[in-house]
Amino acid sequence: MFSQHPIFYVSDRSGHTAETLARSLLAQFPDLEAADPIICPFVDNKVQALQVVERIQEISLRRGCHPVVFSTLIDSELQTILHDTDACVIDLFGAFIGPIEGALGVVSAHTAGLSRREVDAQDYQNRIDAIEFAMNNDDGVMTRNFDLAEVIITGVSRTGKTPTCIYLAMNFGIKACNYPLVHEDFDQPGLPETLLEYRDRLVGFTISPKRLRNIRQHRRPDSDYADHQQIEREIRIAEQMFSEAGIRSYDTSDISIEELSARIIKDKQLLQRIT
Repeated sequence: MFSQHPIFYVSDRSGHTAETLARSLLAQFPDLEAADPIICPFVDNKVQALQVVERIQEISLRRGCHPVVFSTLIDSELQTILHDTDACVIDLFGAFIGPIEGALGVVSAHTAGLSRREVDAQDYQNRIDAIEFAMNNDDGVMTRNFDLAEVIITGVSRTGKTPTCIYLAMNFGIKACNYPLVHEDFDQPGLPETLLEYRDRLVGFTISPKRLRNIRQHRRPDSDYADHQQIEREIRIAEQMFSEAGIRSYDTSDISIEELSARIIKDKQLLQRIT
């Protein structure tokens, strides 16, 4: 079965670029149920490349199938070493750099680490400030700071509010915070009053009851928190709140944080703000 094939991300840096590109490609295979990928970062010399090859071969023999290797190695010699395996090796940079060189009529730098754009001091500080803001205003603990937020995410517990806020802060310097809907909120009509004046910055997160129960059951097994009927009630009331208040909502059941963040940035017209 395809789902049994090991997945490798090989990079001469952190592996973030390889992972991002690979995930986009693998998303085209919705039936894939692969195990956690094997990340091989900072492969920047021949010895390390050969060690990766040994690992790939060992896993290939042990599992009896061909691994799929996504590589962003810049050094052509190291990339060639990777190809000396029984794996399907996908050279993510090589697939694009050659055609781009031909189109532009120039030779690329072939330098490791240039895939990460340089950030100036102000941009870096904006991200640090946004991360601190997200952390200090998590779970609605500092509602008095909502007027400083660019995005406020609300929804029932465990729908992905906090990680999305952190992602927006780390990658785009966007000040995002969240407000969890709790039992007291479900016994009152409409959105909590705390949120009403910030309606233009609000987005709602919802999720399928089955998915949420799996998450909560893992966190607090066989508790009221993970009770199916309670979860269905929370989601139903939350979605009704969003609809009545005219708030854009997102189903987080089967969507990545990256995609969620992209949609929020587009819908809240933050594109100009971060470019």
